[in-house]
Amino acid sequence: MQEQKVYGYARVSSIDQNEARQIQAFEDYGITKEWHNEISAICHQTKSPVYITKNGAGDLAVMSIELYELLVDRYELYKEIEKGIESLDKGEKYSSEEVYDELDKI
Repeated sequence: MQEQKVYGYARVSSIDQNEARQIQAFEDYGITKEWHNEISAICHQTKSPVYITKNGAGDLAVMSIELYELLVDRYELYKEIEKGIESLDKGEKYSSEEVYDELDKI
């Protein structure tokens, strides 16, 4: 059975609260690189996003760039389909000849 790793975060004292210093401290211990490599591997192997919680609530979704681009493409397609449905609802209809004429212009 593979050991399950638990990820968390740390904060420096209120005197030293400095984001750059906190990030540098993590990088000094190799935490950022290890975290990145493991999360990246999980995203690519599962082809799914990894959900990260903060205080038990969803905070981030990390995914491969391939999955992100696929989701953006789908979103754009669905927006275009929705526009088409709205046009039909308004009674805007075109013959196949008009459609092909418009496609030829592209």
